[in-house]
Amino acid sequence: LRGVCILIVDDDPDALELMGMFLRATGASVVEARDGYEALLQALRHPPDIVFCDLRMPRMDGHELLYQFRRDERLSTVPFVATTGLGDDLDVVHTFLAGFAGHLVKPIEPAMVDALLEKVLRPRHPGAVPHDASVPLDPESLLEGGRAAQGDFDGAIDPSRRGAAA
Repeated sequence: LRGVCILIVDDDPDALELMGMFLRATGASVVEARDGYEALLQALRHPPDIVFCDLRMPRMDGHELLYQFRRDERLSTVPFVATTGLGDDLDVVHTFLAGFAGHLVKPIEPAMVDALLEKVLRPRHPGAVPHDASVPLDPESLLEGGRAAQGDFDGAIDPSRRGAAA
């Protein structure tokens, strides 16, 4: 991921360090922040290509940080991935409806980070993410149950579609 700048935002120092170590190993440039306010200041100095962001933090949470990015024309198109302990269906729906490109539940699996980087960064930076045949390009293949899981996701938004495959 040479040439790619990743901003990691988390108020948990251990989570920040672990994610930073993993992402640095990919060759990406990594910028860290402990809350949304600090992240916004860092982003203005070092505009990121993608943000991995905890949702619940002091001073400015992940949703407010995303809102502030969308208001700034220099940062408005930067994709966000939620990194959170919140993982029930409604939490996932809320993050996607808020504009997040992904939702990772802690503890975060490196394979899921790889898959999201592939999905989100490849279209924006075609040469930055080398394709690994072991990383599925179809996001449904990451979900247990494939199309059935999509029906469950659709059902979370519209209960009349619960269990319906798309």
